[in-house]
This record gives sequence, C-alpha cells and structure tokens, in this order.
Amino acid sequence: MDSPQPRRDTRFNTMIPYEQQQQQMGLGLQSNGLEDQGTIFINRDGELFRYVLQYMRDGQNTVLPEDISLLRQLVREADFFGIERYKEMLQMEINDLTRQRDDRENGLIALRNNTAQIAHILYQQPFKK
Repeated sequence: MDSPQPRRDTRFNTMIPYEQQQQQMGLGLQSNGLEDQGTIFINRDGELFRYVLQYMRDGQNTVLPEDISLLRQLVREADFFGIERYKEMLQMEINDLTRQRDDRENGLIALRNNTAQIAHILYQQPFKK
C-alpha cells in the first residue's frame, strides 16, 4: 500500500560529497530505480529524509532534533545513505540527551530522598517551643 509522501527534490551533488560520488554512484538505484525524466526515486521515509537533506546541505551546522526516538531513526537513515559523519553526530547527540535525561532523573531522585528524610525528621521529633 502506497502512502503519499511529500516529494523532496535535490541535486545529486548535494546528496553526495564530491569525494564520495564515485563510490556512491549507484546509491539506491538497484532497488529503487530511475523514474521518468532521469530523476532518482529513493524509497525512504520523506519526513526523515528532510533531516538527512538538511545535513547534506548544512553539514556540521545542522540543527538536530531533541527527540531521542527521532534521532535513532535518523541514525538508520545515515547508515542507509552511508553518511558516517552524520551518523557520528547523531550518536553524540543521543548520548548527550541520554546523559542529560539521566542527570535530571538522578537529581529528582535525590530531591525526593532529601524531602523524605526531612519529612521523617520533622514528624519523628517533636517541635521545640
């Protein structure tokens, strides 16, 4: 079942850096094929491809999403397209966001424990007048 996806147009040299063009010349052509008018159809998720295309255009200046699930999906896309730098960048962002989330959770646990200790002390000891 085909689901309509937005068409994303770009130039081949935007997608593949010059030094990789010879290696990647067959990118997706065997399984995906050429459409009319010489365009290349790559059967991938169009919503994810917009992020990949942004990286191909902007490189290290790309603004990455903060959703870990989306970042993991983008790692698969980077792997499919053979973009190691992007994949590494995504992995680093996943690691940073995971560390930040864990730090927040640990801080909340510590706060909850401190609050419980204070409450225990207050209720166990009578108030001095």
